Amino acid sequence: MNLAGRIALAVVIGVLAWATGARAEQRFPPPEFESDYQMPAMTTPPPRALVWQYIDVGVLAVALGVAVWLVHRKRSRTGVLVLSVLSLIYFGFYRTGCISRSARHKMCCSAC
Repeated sequence: MNLAGRIALAVVIGVLAWATGARAEQRFPPPEFESDYQMPAMTTPPPRALVWQYIDVGVLAVALGVAVWLVHRKRSRTGVLVLSVLSLIYFGFYRTGCISRSARHKMCCSAC
């Protein structure tokens, strides 16, 4: 393996190691207010089963692979447009924008 390959591998390993610590967890309890304020209930639906989360990640990986194929091999703008619309429908509307439970939790808590 040449020097550029080793550097690229070190960067990928470093990014993956850094990303494992970036999980969205509620580390601090919600503040205790002295008034009669009540924390609002979460408005997003509960997460789907773990199997469906893995299926969503698989669909995302396939969509990214198809996008790479459409751009580099087929060179089809129409195909990329169709894939973009399908991805918007599936990930944006059907899956409500997030494929991970932690991202959905983080998005909900940031809206409060």
